[in-house]
Amino acid sequence: NVLEFLVDYTSMSPAEMRLNSEAFNWHSRMPPIFEEHDEIINASKRQAENALKLRRERFVEELEGYNKTVGGVRKALEMLRKLADISRRLRLLILAWRLLRRRSSSSTWRRKRLNGKLLSILCVRRLWMS
Repeated sequence: NVLEFLVDYTSMSPAEMRLNSEAFNWHSRMPPIFEEHDEIINASKRQAENALKLRRERFVEELEGYNKTVGGVRKALEMLRKLADISRRLRLLILAWRLLRRRSSSSTWRRKRLNGKLLSILCVRRLWMS
């Protein structure tokens, strides 16, 4: 209605007519523009997904590396605990041997035998600790 009124009661130049016709026909040009924007969005989405997959793979690899490190540390801690236990037992053995040696009124032959056993145990300890 408003357009009919304007056409009936105003005179428009050819440029104004062209502008008005473009304004009424703009909706026919919109679908290709929307399709182009959809393509741009989908391309950006694919790029972001690929980047996220790559970051996820790197993160998983990093976690696996940490897991190996933690596993190695756990094994090392277990070995350290075992070595500490062996060291404690050897210290107790040395103390017991010294006590036996002090209290012993046995012959020299028995002392040599005890010294030989202790020497072999100490050699094993040095080999184990090195």
